[in-house]
Amino acid sequence: MRKNTFRSLLLLLLMNTVFAREVVTYFSDGKSISNRKTYTDEMLVQEQSYSIDGAEVTRTKYEYNDDGTVLRSRFTYDFDTPKDKELIRIEAGREVILKRYGYDKNSHVLESIDSLEDERVVSRYVFAQEGENFNYLFKYDEDRIVGFDVTNENGDVIGDYDQSIVGSIPGGPQDALVKIAVIDSGFDHGHIDLRDHILINEDENFSETDTDGDGFVDNVLGVHYDGSSNLNFSNPFQSRIIDQTSSPKKKAKTYGIPFETINTNSTGQINSHGTHVSSIALRDLESASLLAFAGDFGESRYLDLISKKIKESKIDFVNMSFSFPHFSSGDVAKETYTSLQNLFRQNPETVFFVASGNNGRLLTAGRDSCLYPACYQFENVVTIGATNDDHFHEDGIEKMAEYSNYSETYVDLFAPGTRVKAALIGDMYIRYSGTSMASPMALNQAALLKESNPGLSALEVLSILKKRARKIPGVISKYGVIRPYHKDI
Repeated sequence: MRKNTFRSLLLLLLMNTVFAREVVTYFSDGKSISNRKTYTDEMLVQEQSYSIDGAEVTRTKYEYNDDGTVLRSRFTYDFDTPKDKELIRIEAGREVILKRYGYDKNSHVLESIDSLEDERVVSRYVFAQEGENFNYLFKYDEDRIVGFDVTNENGDVIGDYDQSIVGSIPGGPQDALVKIAVIDSGFDHGHIDLRDHILINEDENFSETDTDGDGFVDNVLGVHYDGSSNLNFSNPFQSRIIDQTSSPKKKAKTYGIPFETINTNSTGQINSHGTHVSSIALRDLESASLLAFAGDFGESRYLDLISKKIKESKIDFVNMSFSFPHFSSGDVAKETYTSLQNLFRQNPETVFFVASGNNGRLLTAGRDSCLYPACYQFENVVTIGATNDDHFHEDGIEKMAEYSNYSETYVDLFAPGTRVKAALIGDMYIRYSGTSMASPMALNQAALLKESNPGLSALEVLSILKKRARKIPGVISKYGVIRPYHKDI
């Protein structure tokens, strides 16, 4: 009896015993560990990689669920919070990703969870920056996301985006008192903040020809320029193609709708830099039109066409919230810098508002310091730095944002640029920070002044902004911080 009891206890003990083992590999010296794999009951639960000096570089953890799925978490240097996490399943010996967890690169906070089917992201659950969480339901044209619906926790649609929507856009007035152009990533032209301002080209239609001779095909609502020619659509209505180059090896495409390309590689809310910037520039304006240029604005050919269009359209103000490094870096073709300068020279009556950049450094004449167009010193180019505010103040309490570039030589004015609330693609709103926000904030003040005083030229408006600017200790610029506009000026 005692013998049987002992056997039963031994069997029970074995059944509940966890068998763990490690597999270790070494660098060529035979002493330093390069990789360590930990198994529990022959299931891989952790894998670690090391540098030659013994420091752990990466760590991957595996958690096994009862339904056969595996939660895989990857860590890099910071082993308290994962860099990324995926829910996977092994089907027929192949790894299938079911969910992808997106973490903010800086705060490491979980921002979103993507659900995948057939290797495509079909939806994204977002932990909202403000307010309630919501869900993106993506729409595809072949392998490209061309739109989405946004639903709240109850399944109600609270926002949407469609690259091809045209008919319901009212458009901006042809005889607007203020004409603005924005050169940026893309635009939600159906957003409530933009749809009443997007300038409709009445001399164009979707006929796949350059009807008005401006170099763009079917640019009814603006332009999206794809220099690499890698955007493909199955719907012919969405694709308006023109060969903008002499080389048959590189055919550029222009699209008559200034859409935003949707990228699910980044986490959290779907971003549209141009939508946010334009929303700020147009704020509180009643008679303003927006000429939208989206896509590969770093290409010389595109900048040349933009210059021509700005001149023909008699644009008052242009926003350029982007930066190129010194041409010696080789990151951008030299022709681009030439076209960029020609853009300013060929439009002397237009004022260009440009962002100073977010490096938190002093801009100097050195090739390792200056950014462009921020460091170009043309009469009609004004470089804007950011204060640590989301709105203008009356009492001069502004402080320079830590991220903003500054200079008494190259930075002309400062404007609010921190956590500025403005449009988010999908008819929604979000807060962003950067000199990219400060630049349209400054432009908006110029536009408000111009709208109330249509007899003033754009250059005269800029002169007033500079004269009214307030010098504040610690905010390093040529003229100071822009003072908010009042109609009694």
